Amino acid sequence: MSHGNPASDVVPKTDTPSSHGHGHGHGHGSSTQQPPQQPPPAIDAEPKVPKEEKSSSFIVQEVHAFYSGVMFFTRMSVPKWVNHSLYWLSLSTVYFPVIGVLVALVGFFWFTIAYYLFPGSTIIPPIFYTMATIRFTGGFHEDGLADMCDGFGGGWTKSSILRIMRDSTIGTFGGLGLILFQLMKMGAVGYLLDTIPLRSLEEIQGVVGVVAQLAGSRGPISSLINLVPVSVLQHCWKLAHIGGVLVAGHVFARWSCTYLLFRYKYVENASAVGKEYLLTVTPRRVVMATIFTAVLVAGALIAVPTEEYWIQMAVAWAVTIYVTVGMGRYINRVIGGVIGDCLGATNQIVECTIYLALGVNWIRIFGDAANLYLIVKSFVDSFIKA
Repeated sequence: MSHGNPASDVVPKTDTPSSHGHGHGHGHGSSTQQPPQQPPPAIDAEPKVPKEEKSSSFIVQEVHAFYSGVMFFTRMSVPKWVNHSLYWLSLSTVYFPVIGVLVALVGFFWFTIAYYLFPGSTIIPPIFYTMATIRFTGGFHEDGLADMCDGFGGGWTKSSILRIMRDSTIGTFGGLGLILFQLMKMGAVGYLLDTIPLRSLEEIQGVVGVVAQLAGSRGPISSLINLVPVSVLQHCWKLAHIGGVLVAGHVFARWSCTYLLFRYKYVENASAVGKEYLLTVTPRRVVMATIFTAVLVAGALIAVPTEEYWIQMAVAWAVTIYVTVGMGRYINRVIGGVIGDCLGATNQIVECTIYLALGVNWIRIFGDAANLYLIVKSFVDSFIKA
């Protein structure tokens, strides 16, 4: 595969003596004079459009793009007709939040199993969840986090940072950053598991009754609830809360990657894939990705329809936007754009930020801040009057 670079397919192949042993850039042991090295072919200014794109409908193209993203970012099997092409992969940016839901559901499945096997533990379920998501994605984003920690921690100039990040080995900064972030993420999920209360039967019936009434099937759902033991309902409610948190974390994290690809240029000579991304992350697709994010997070909110949870999620989204914009500005200031490793690192940082933000009692913090303001204001007023 030429990866959208047809110039590499038109290099003439001669059969002169001077060309022997030069196929891979090596001429060891040859007494003949080597021809001057040709400069590497430039990356195409436009992505190479596959033949299927011209003969398929809009829906088929979008499905192909979605499956290409799934094939690239996960270990999930896709239909055989999906063509591995940078063109289709570049179009998949709009579906990053949807792919995040798939990753979250796989992690939540193993989280639930650990929650059932080890009741009362706030450590083992998050570990199961983290191991499952890493296995499902192949540690794709974690690798980017480690590389960025190595590059930004050990490099002093743009060239040295990019050189370190291209190195396949992991250094001290990368190892420490990867371990600490995974510990923080598992600790945040464990904290949420510990602090989310088991609701009373009356609370569960009230909320389920509202949802059932909106769905127009209150009678059958209420009858089904009466057959389920109270303890099972309570733990299912708690798991639904955790599931919504995990979905929100992965959806927001992948939306941040789409935004950064749209907002900042891909660093020159860092990756040919980045060029393809840059050409197709249009404002329209960013808006579509944002709509997908809002809809998917709204679905997570419906799982736990409480006012407190909705306030927490709204603040968490605001914090996510702040962190995403801040990461983009910082990365752009250091290396003049973004690359894949930085996107993976931002993904991990935003996901961890969501869990931390949802664990904070913002209502209490805002109340304490208001009380502190009144105390300081009263003290200043009394000092001025004195």
